[in-house]
Amino acid sequence: MSVPNHPCLGVSVFLQSIIYGNPDFYPPMIHSSEVIDKYGFQQLILSRRYRSAMIPAEAIDEYYPKSTKVLRLGKEGSSSLQSFINFALDVIKERRKDADIFLGYNMHGLFLAGLLSKFYRKPLVYHCHDYVDNRTSLGTSNKIFKFFERIFAPRADLIIVPDRARAQVMMEELNLPVFPLIVANCPIHSPDPQNTTLRDTLLQHSKRFERIVWRQGMINKTHGLEITIRSMPYWASPDWGFVLLGPGDHDYKETLFQLAREVGVSDRFIILPPLGDYREVAKFTVGADLGHALYEPFQINHKFITTASNKTMEYQAAGLPILLADNPSNRELIAEYQQGIVVDVSSSQAIAEGINQIFGNSELAQKMSEGSKRAFHERYNYELQYLPAIEQFKSLGGLSGCT
Repeated sequence: MSVPNHPCLGVSVFLQSIIYGNPDFYPPMIHSSEVIDKYGFQQLILSRRYRSAMIPAEAIDEYYPKSTKVLRLGKEGSSSLQSFINFALDVIKERRKDADIFLGYNMHGLFLAGLLSKFYRKPLVYHCHDYVDNRTSLGTSNKIFKFFERIFAPRADLIIVPDRARAQVMMEELNLPVFPLIVANCPIHSPDPQNTTLRDTLLQHSKRFERIVWRQGMINKTHGLEITIRSMPYWASPDWGFVLLGPGDHDYKETLFQLAREVGVSDRFIILPPLGDYREVAKFTVGADLGHALYEPFQINHKFITTASNKTMEYQAAGLPILLADNPSNRELIAEYQQGIVVDVSSSQAIAEGINQIFGNSELAQKMSEGSKRAFHERYNYELQYLPAIEQFKSLGGLSGCT
């Protein structure tokens, strides 16, 4: 991987990024590579050769610009620790000692990036998508990674976290000397508002709804789906539908279908199959009327998920009003742009009342839609969010003062 000359100083910042996972599953990694490319940087991502039973898509290298190369490393071992060791050995083999910055994602990536950073005496950046707090029960191997997170995180030159409330917990638990940089997990582009893919697809399934409550992404028990289905008999119109799109456990999807039958709304509930290409999802999103972004706060990454939620941010880019769980961070999010409403995620009545309030008032729905569009264009798009990180990379890479 060649590193071209930077137009300012004759050199380019070269990022060596490490994630023990599949970067294709992390939209912020896809979006950041586009911003990194735009500002003349180079990136090599060392990632796990990984496929999920629920997300069986092959690696999609087309997600990334030419300035970012993804190497998918490691092989499965007889245990989780052995699998990581296989990955670590490949990382050591493929590491680039000419990297200007070592960037680790989550605590497994931080462990390896921290070791390489220390060995080569280069700056260290920690980008934490999913934080494991002190109350989480850990196995032996993860206790080791948590131990090293407590060592390397306070020494990192930059820490990036997608949600402020989550960053506050990390600040206290990891004894960080400086508050992390907050980079919301928002998209970098907005979809074409005239796209009719969602409505056309529903017609292929013999479904036609006057209004669509839309949920995209992983389908599991902690996303307020069951309580929302239970709310549907209280929706003001039988012509409003609840549409899901995304991967998930087959048995759990069947549980949702069974629940819809039990409460008498099976004709208004549908799960569309997951898409093989993440970039296609927005074409569906923009055709909905309300973005469902409820999370049940069973662990820290769901309790403090406001700007870490890809779907919440993607709903804004598509200009949708947003349905959020009632908590301080979500109330703060909608205070400035009035782009959504918060509801009690444990109450089917409250969820129904929120949906009825939005769909029953076209003026309010339009106001929220415009608020989402303004939020995306003025603040919550990935290039704007990531620019402070770009400036820090310039400084850490010796390009301070370049434009």
